[in-house]
Amino acid sequence: MIAFLFVSLLSMPIKPEAYSDGPKATGDVALNMLLSLIKSNDPATQARAAEALGSMTDPRGVDPLITLLGHKNPIVRHKAVVALGYIGDPRAVDAILPLLSDKDELVRSGVAEALGSLNDPIAVGALNDALSDNAVLVKLNAIISLVSLKDTRAVEPIIAKLYDANETVRENAVIALGKFHDKHAVDPLITIAKEEHGAMKILAIEALGKIKGRCATRPLIKMLKDRSSKVRKATARALGEIGKASAVKPLIAALGDKTKWVRKNAAKSLKKITGKDFGESQSRWKKWLKSESKKRPSSRGKKRKR
Repeated sequence: MIAFLFVSLLSMPIKPEAYSDGPKATGDVALNMLLSLIKSNDPATQARAAEALGSMTDPRGVDPLITLLGHKNPIVRHKAVVALGYIGDPRAVDAILPLLSDKDELVRSGVAEALGSLNDPIAVGALNDALSDNAVLVKLNAIISLVSLKDTRAVEPIIAKLYDANETVRENAVIALGKFHDKHAVDPLITIAKEEHGAMKILAIEALGKIKGRCATRPLIKMLKDRSSKVRKATARALGEIGKASAVKPLIAALGDKTKWVRKNAAKSLKKITGKDFGESQSRWKKWLKSESKKRPSSRGKKRKR
């Protein structure tokens, strides 16, 4: 019972400034006590001690936690993996990578999560493989960690997850691709934006805006007339982020949309693209566009130079 209370208290992050006298010494006492408790014969005590060591984020806990990775109890293994992720010491990478094949999905999901915090590119290949795991949580944590690592080797494997059987995995794959800003994801995202409805469609449109794939402009322009006002709103914003001049005229037309937020996003996007600001006044934008058209020299009637 004493051990349980001690570990419960230490599971909260230890802030040295909370101690007025000898904070380092107090932290050392706590650390030594936890290092003793993880050698307990009771798995519950070991699991709580591992969790508390992670909260301390002291690198001296790394080696003792690594010794728990072979524990027969999956909860202990999971707590040790997560704790190593919190500590963030690169020494843990090689130790936890094999556990991506652990028979317990909670352990595998913990490894997939921790590898993102450990920030070592050596984990990218293993995390790409983890995207094919049968457990949804493992795949989700692998996607999140791959985004954290910012390695473009993950783009193609994540593109494959756009058609995963699980909707949440598909949605997170779309969000992840937007964060990579990689042009290879543009065409697959255009396909998703065309084929899907609801949240997936909107997420794909938003991702295209973040990537700024200029070839997405034409298909997005068509979506300014979508039946869903949420789709039209997202599209109006994405076109501004992409910034192609061919979107100006369709965005001016969108200023006549019956939905306020579509009009607001269209006005903001027009300002981004043109550097002009006529607010939501469609008549003023039309007048400006007409004057701009007159300034451009026409090629009609001109003879080709030989």
